[in-house]
Amino acid sequence: MARFGPSLGASQSGASMYDIRPGQALCPYHYEYGEEEWLLLIAGTPTLRDPDGEHDLEPHDLVFFERGPRGAHGITNRTTEPVRVLMFSPVVYPAATVYPDSAGEA
Repeated sequence: MARFGPSLGASQSGASMYDIRPGQALCPYHYEYGEEEWLLLIAGTPTLRDPDGEHDLEPHDLVFFERGPRGAHGITNRTTEPVRVLMFSPVVYPAATVYPDSAGEA
């Protein structure tokens, strides 16, 4: 993982690059109440889970996750090759994240 915002002087937005190993997930399925998020797929073909189901992504796909339950998402690498994603969003404090699978929600 690499965080770029602060090192470039950003205070209102942030970006992080993640390498996801085969068989790993970026993070548990979740959504944000304070932030909307963007994902740019740099390399690999991960699976995106969102409220509409699961979708395979291709390099250079750009995905937007709105605030709240409609923006729920999870990224999993089910392939044998590494995946690289760039996530970016505004910086919002305080932040609130919900993990529906842990909270008993659908």
